[in-house]
Amino acid sequence: MCESSAADAAVGSKEMNDTQQGNKHVALILLSFEVQIEFEQADLQADNEWFKKNWPIYSQGMGKHVLMSYPVFKWVNFLKWCEANPTTFGTQTLLEITKAASEGDDVSIAPNMVHDPSMVRFSHPFVGNEDELERLKAEGNTLYQQEQYEEAVQKYDMALGGPEGDGNGMGMGISNALLLNRSACRLVLADRAPPGADVGDETEPGSKLDMYCSAVGDAQSALSGLRMVGSPLALLTKALCRCGRGQLEMCAEKVAKLDRTEQLYRAEGTLNAEALVVCRVHALRIIATGRNGLDEAAMHLGESLELAPDDVTVKKYLKKVQQLQTKLAARGAPPASQAVPEPQPAAFAPDVVFRQGASWMANMVALEIPLKPPHSGEATLPVFLQKQRNTNNLGELQIWIMYSDHLGEPELMAKASTIGIDTEYECSAGGVWGNLSIPAKHGELRSADEFVLAFDFNRHSNDYARGVPAALVAAGVIEEVRTAGRTEYGEPRLVYQAKF
Repeated sequence: MCESSAADAAVGSKEMNDTQQGNKHVALILLSFEVQIEFEQADLQADNEWFKKNWPIYSQGMGKHVLMSYPVFKWVNFLKWCEANPTTFGTQTLLEITKAASEGDDVSIAPNMVHDPSMVRFSHPFVGNEDELERLKAEGNTLYQQEQYEEAVQKYDMALGGPEGDGNGMGMGISNALLLNRSACRLVLADRAPPGADVGDETEPGSKLDMYCSAVGDAQSALSGLRMVGSPLALLTKALCRCGRGQLEMCAEKVAKLDRTEQLYRAEGTLNAEALVVCRVHALRIIATGRNGLDEAAMHLGESLELAPDDVTVKKYLKKVQQLQTKLAARGAPPASQAVPEPQPAAFAPDVVFRQGASWMANMVALEIPLKPPHSGEATLPVFLQKQRNTNNLGELQIWIMYSDHLGEPELMAKASTIGIDTEYECSAGGVWGNLSIPAKHGELRSADEFVLAFDFNRHSNDYARGVPAALVAAGVIEEVRTAGRTEYGEPRLVYQAKF
């Protein structure tokens, strides 16, 4: 499904309301002090990569900053970058104004033009012009269908505000579609690019790896937007697949680059054999579990397959991920098991009620957890565990503990009251009691059924809270698998696996 035509990503562009658009416009205009400092350093160092990355984001603020300070600072290197990128929106406008100012045209930097950003737009001119955006998208889709991928990317670039643009300021419906389409084109172009020849830590601009990085960036931006507006599952499935496939290809390129670098070190005698092994294992660990690593690729592809269980394309890429994981594990990378096993309700405790949903993510279990009453003794609370994706983080598994009436609502209220919960305002069947999980960090999870336990259940000062995960483990619905690391305060980040 992720290989299908980019033209099928036609969705509306009305999802963002006026308030959201206004907030984004303000973000474009204002330039924080920190970004100003970074911009000045980038100009001093002729850091074209910084300009390329940040102009699409801060174009309006950067343009205003240049105009306001141009009489004092000439911004030589930044304006050279503008000259070298004439097709990027806003660069020619800025060059024309600064050139006129250099020639003594005071009107070009008059106060009304400097202090009123609406007088000069450095971001792309199609924000708010839905007809023009739709035209560019349609032209890009046609070129995609004709397999003219580079030309299609140019159309999407124009609509999104440049090669690094993400459609900031436009409706999320149209920006998500454009990003998803451009990601599809970039994946094809990266597939067709010759193998890379670069070595070391840097990624060569325009290389095969760099092209996959751009494709993944587009897919991730689209995925974030699609989750936010509740888009159709078909589009979400495509975004997940393209993100996972791009990450897979990035990892394969990184492994090839690592091999080239190691060969160079061997030839030069830069590192001895022992040091090479240490460097290799460290690099492979990052490829397997780091940002945009194989673990993330498997998570994205796994979720895509969950939404479209019969998609042979997703299955193909997920199998490739697992094959590469096996190869890297043999070379020293952490092993990973990305398959989500089928629940085994027979292994659950007798009092556990298993409710099978339409998918693994929709499965739920109901049981009682031990809690401490206000004064003394022990009591239990009827709850059920509900799974969902943490769309505000990595899309990883998130588990909620909800009040349950599986023993009857009177029993729920009686037990909640014993524990000291306000049954009138705090407790209702289906309401949230708390979170079993916390957001994961990159590289902590190795499969889609893993989650990081919330700290409240692991602190030594809260023995009864610590009894909750112990009870869930005893009931067979979760299992502790490893410690992913520690916080700055020394608290362990415990990884558990959902068994239901």
